[in-house]
Amino acid sequence: MDLVYDAEERLFGCEADFTGLGWYDMIISARDNNGNTANETIHIYFYVHLY
Repeated sequence: MDLVYDAEERLFGCEADFTGLGWYDMIISARDNNGNTANETIHIYFYVHLY
């Protein structure tokens, strides 16, 4: 079965955030040959070093 993946990334946080903490919300959509779709949201946390 062939799957088509579409990924959308949006960056939140880090506005006047001196801790440098933020996260990505990654929305992954999978669609098979029959046109069925499935969506999954993944939260990716990261730390930014501020100098």
